Amino acid sequence: MLEYGKTLGSAYLLRRCLFAPWELAGTLDPDLAQAGLAELQSVSQLDATTRGIAGDRLAVSALEMSWYMRNQLLRDADWAGMAQSLEIRVPFVDLTLLRDAAPWLAAYPDITKAEIARAVNPKLPDSVLARPKTGFLVPVRDWMLTGKLKRHERGAAAGRAISMAFTGAPGKRVLLLTTDAYGGHGGIALYNRDIVEALAAMPEIGEIVIVPRNAPLPLEPIPAKARFLAAATGGKVRYVKTALLASGKPYDLTICGHINLLPLASLLSPVLRAPLVLMVYGIDVWQPPTRLARRWLAGVNAVWSISAITRDRMNGWARLPESRLHAAAQRHPSERYGMAGKRADLIARHGLANSKIVLTPGPPPVL
Repeated sequence: MLEYGKTLGSAYLLRRCLFAPWELAGTLDPDLAQAGLAELQSVSQLDATTRGIAGDRLAVSALEMSWYMRNQLLRDADWAGMAQSLEIRVPFVDLTLLRDAAPWLAAYPDITKAEIARAVNPKLPDSVLARPKTGFLVPVRDWMLTGKLKRHERGAAAGRAISMAFTGAPGKRVLLLTTDAYGGHGGIALYNRDIVEALAAMPEIGEIVIVPRNAPLPLEPIPAKARFLAAATGGKVRYVKTALLASGKPYDLTICGHINLLPLASLLSPVLRAPLVLMVYGIDVWQPPTRLARRWLAGVNAVWSISAITRDRMNGWARLPESRLHAAAQRHPSERYGMAGKRADLIARHGLANSKIVLTPGPPPVL
């Protein structure tokens, strides 16, 4: 508290934050938390907002307008009002009015709203002057706890968010946070490449930005619509830094390619303000990967599972609305599979020259 209470900016951070900076290591990967704090420089940015402003009251007003009102209050009023077809009274944000009023407020820093209201000519009626404040609270937490927001309503809202990302004009942008895709090996890398190719084939999509955790092998051909950020490979710090830089531009959909990356995707979600999809594959989600996994899943709009088995095993502990869960089977294009000649490199590697090989494939998962 003493460390973060030395300036108005740091005190404001403590007042508005959900988790204090020293608590982040208990809810996020410690390296991820440290890299995020170093990249965001929240206290420095908050202090910069108040620099050159005389008077604590005006400085706090600048913080409230620049951070809380712009980044939370107006945004929450927008989505909550639109979801219920309501017009919500919001602060009158007018640049001309602010420029005219700011010098006056600076000259009289102790003036109150009641005194300003009483100075208006013609006089305002008591019904206006004494009207109780109604506030801007959006009781989502109460809806969840009391069950007023039903499972199907939450699922329908998630479905609308995903579908809205791909409606309207073309040029939609997708951010894919993945462990490996191009230059990766194994089924997860192949599945992620298939997702990219499917998105690239959609006329609505303008660009797919891929942030890979690993790429140890030569890159396969990448669709023209996809941008592969190779700078993300080579360590956690580089990955987080690249993801933060990539999140500086607007997106219409965010895809988290592995549940181990969900803490980072959840951290970026308020900045990106786009529907968030999680892709799951198998034993990675058959058991809760961490004790905080269910908390991170609360912010996911949809889960794409490679099979119904994985979907059901995951929901045994996740307990998400069924409408958020979707089984999206991996495609097996005929041009990639079929009869072919023997690979000399594999025969030499495993010492199989002049040997008979019996292959016993298992049945595909039931979808």
